[in-house]
Amino acid sequence: MYLALQGQNRLGVITPGDTSQVDITKGLDLGAGKSQLGLPNSQPLITRVTGKTSRTNAPLYFAQYPGLLLTFGRNLTGRAVTPPNPRICGVSRTEVTYTTDSLSHTFLAGTYTVGLTIFNDCIPQGKVIPDKQIIIPLSPPKPTLNDTSACAGSTIVLDAYPGTTGPAGVIYVWVTPDGKQAIGSETFNATLPGTYRVFVVSSDGECFQTDDAQVTFKTLQVNLTPQTSNCNGGPVTLDAGNPGSQYEWRKDGAVVSTGQVLVVTPAAGSAVYSVTVTDPVTGCTATGQTTVTGGAKPKINTPTVQNASACGAEDGKIQLSSTDPNFSQYRYRWSRDGAPMQLVPNTSAGLDGVAPATYTVTVSFNDCDTTLTIAVGTANSSIYTEPADVQLSCDQDLGKIDAAPSCGVTTLWRRGSGEPITSAEDLVDQPPGVYTLTAVYTNPQGATCTEVYSVEIKAAPNKPAKPTLNYALTGCGRAFLSASYPGDTTKVTFTWTGTGVVNNGQTTTTATGSSSTEYKLRVASIAEPACFEEVSVIVPFIPTPPKYEYGADPAAACAGGEVLLNALGGNGWDEFVWTLPNNGGKFFGQQYRATVGGTYTITVRDNESGCTETDQVNVIINPVVPAPTVSEPRKSVCTGLATTFDVTNGQGVRWYSNASLDPTTQVSEGNHTPSYVPGNAKDRINTNVPGTYFLYVTQTINGCQGPATQVRLDVTQRPTVNLGNDRNVCQGQSVKLSATSRIPGAQYQWSNGSTDSTLTATRTGTYSVRVTVGECSATSSVTLTFVAGPRPAVPRHEVPLCRELNPPTATLDAGPGTNFTYEWRMIGSGPTVLGRERTLNVSALGNYTVTITNAAGGACAAVDTITVVDKCEPRVFVPDAFAPGSNRSENKVLAVFGEHVGDIEMKIYNRWGELIYSENAGNIEELRSRAWDGTYLGKPVPTGTYVWQIEYRAEDYPDREARTLRGGVLVIR
Repeated sequence: MYLALQGQNRLGVITPGDTSQVDITKGLDLGAGKSQLGLPNSQPLITRVTGKTSRTNAPLYFAQYPGLLLTFGRNLTGRAVTPPNPRICGVSRTEVTYTTDSLSHTFLAGTYTVGLTIFNDCIPQGKVIPDKQIIIPLSPPKPTLNDTSACAGSTIVLDAYPGTTGPAGVIYVWVTPDGKQAIGSETFNATLPGTYRVFVVSSDGECFQTDDAQVTFKTLQVNLTPQTSNCNGGPVTLDAGNPGSQYEWRKDGAVVSTGQVLVVTPAAGSAVYSVTVTDPVTGCTATGQTTVTGGAKPKINTPTVQNASACGAEDGKIQLSSTDPNFSQYRYRWSRDGAPMQLVPNTSAGLDGVAPATYTVTVSFNDCDTTLTIAVGTANSSIYTEPADVQLSCDQDLGKIDAAPSCGVTTLWRRGSGEPITSAEDLVDQPPGVYTLTAVYTNPQGATCTEVYSVEIKAAPNKPAKPTLNYALTGCGRAFLSASYPGDTTKVTFTWTGTGVVNNGQTTTTATGSSSTEYKLRVASIAEPACFEEVSVIVPFIPTPPKYEYGADPAAACAGGEVLLNALGGNGWDEFVWTLPNNGGKFFGQQYRATVGGTYTITVRDNESGCTETDQVNVIINPVVPAPTVSEPRKSVCTGLATTFDVTNGQGVRWYSNASLDPTTQVSEGNHTPSYVPGNAKDRINTNVPGTYFLYVTQTINGCQGPATQVRLDVTQRPTVNLGNDRNVCQGQSVKLSATSRIPGAQYQWSNGSTDSTLTATRTGTYSVRVTVGECSATSSVTLTFVAGPRPAVPRHEVPLCRELNPPTATLDAGPGTNFTYEWRMIGSGPTVLGRERTLNVSALGNYTVTITNAAGGACAAVDTITVVDKCEPRVFVPDAFAPGSNRSENKVLAVFGEHVGDIEMKIYNRWGELIYSENAGNIEELRSRAWDGTYLGKPVPTGTYVWQIEYRAEDYPDREARTLRGGVLVIR
């Protein structure tokens, strides 16, 4: 309950049933005034109008006191805010009249009068507050500044109202690019580049208009430097720069181009070019000038040289000449033996009175040079014995030139191209070619003489042509050799070599031979014996001895077998005769199958030559080999175990997995088989698989293998049992341990004495079992540890989620726990894990499961379910103000808004705590249908603030206690 207190600016709050205490801190703020216990407020209501224009849904604000705003229009807020900037600048239009009931207001420049009448219970006839005048000044027209460019160094005049005269009585404030401000007139002189801004301010300083402009000062620069074409007379490019400008190039006063770039190819000499550059926007200009010089290398004819009369004499002469008309402008720099000749003027085109030496001259014209090297020698005397040419022999690729200089002579060898090689006296290891030797002699007085010699290293002579060899057989052991030579036989010699050659060393194109060997013929040059060609031929008229398939002597076979004697290896033999042992007669043919031991002789004959050859081979027939003896030819073993077989007597023992004794079925060698273990695929026995297996063992003596002895291995199925790994089991559960074997007749023995195939464990301990089938058995054991599982403590099994929210969200909580891990899933959405934390944020309705695992136990888990339902928290909204006299129906009553609300009750009190409205409803819509219309006892209540109290319940939570809201509403008349 609210209570007005004399002299206070807030209403006091009294708790119903307790009138002993009044809390002034929680009451409604009355604004800047103080309570007069309902008496009319004598303070004027309107002090200032704020805001420019009020349109529909954009309320007009009136300031009653600082900090309190009354709003008119569709959206009634009635909230206390700080007044906005009070400046209002209108335009010049016909004045209009408005009332507080108007939905939109347009404020124009001029003077306005605002009147207000206050009504309340004490003064129902109303009290008139004195009228208030409001002056809205006229806003000046908006200025217009244009971007402008000019030449550097000039002044730009900016006009705020170009083409017209600005308004009277305004103030002009100009802001320059450097941040300075100046109060002036409608125009301003700009001398700096950048942004300028003008503010046109009304005379009272309340209203202003502004605009800005960009000012640019353009500077043109032309940088032309003197240019020279290359020394081959190439073109020269001149660039005036400043792209986008206008250009005018001139030479000797005449226009030669209007482009930015000018390309000229100057002739010899110099020419002057000038350019004028104009900016097409500002008209700014700039000029430039340069000199272009044409360049070409000086042209010099072959110099005229007069050698000195003798070594050391200074009467030599050099004279240069040219057909170039500019020859008279040439300049020269002379040097002698690499040292500059300082006393020779640069205009001298020749030298007189020079001693023998090497002279260099550099001829220059227009920065282009031509350099010549000129040697001056002696006319009569020689300072060096000229070296002789060298002829390379046939086996030489590099040559040597010997030189014998006189005392005091220095030498320099060069290639024909002029490239220096060495300063040594002799030229060593050089390929064929022409070489130059420069010899310089210096006499005791310091005078020098130079002589140049040309020497050649001559390539080796060509080799003789290659001959072609032929041969013919002339009888057993004889052959005729001949050579066909395509060259001149008078300039070469023929030399025959080879074992058994006849007339060895003769220089003829024919020879005879008598040996099955290689014959060679060398053809050598008579002029250069070291230059020769050599060819060879093999004469196959002498046959090789017969060859046999077994290749060894003796050749052996096993009892009952045979030896194939094969004479197919002979070359060109026509007849084959075998002589059998023990006077067994003869056999004619290339092959004979020997079944009797002894010595066999083969005789072969070549019918053309009449030559014969013989060879012998010994044949041995070995005795029968017995089968080996096995100590235990039959064995039994359980599956998965290993075993071996042993041979008590035998040589070259081999084991096979098939009676065919095919080499591909051999599994091992030696008197003991390998240990047969489970899955040994190489030995063809897998003791993991029960059954009967056979092996076959033989022995070999002298390469003959005897019959096989069979051994048998019976593999009996060995039972298997596996009780699994040691593990933890949650308390309250049981574990069924199974040792059941699929082998008939299996027997079981558990560690607790049980003989069943299964055992149920309910407590911690180690459990073991033995399974026996005949002589085979298997054992297994496992340790089971029963541990305590987690106990979920889910605080809420039903969690609300309001789907009207954006975004809708709800938080699921699995409850507290230590060393727990979590897995959240949604029922009906597959096995996807949604989260692994204690809490999970969801946005969909449905049933969610959480699996809680005790990390310490490792194997124990508990599952709980949480249901997410569509429930929303109730929301209630009460407007801050309403206007019963408004012509819009939605503003005439105090309509309460909200959602998800049930059993709502609303009460409204006046400033003295009197209950003036009370209504109960089942929901918000029902309460809004009977909303308060701003009357009490059938009469309109006066303008002012009224206290309301709402008590309601949540529609989605009927068991929850009712909630209470309190607030205030402003009634506007």
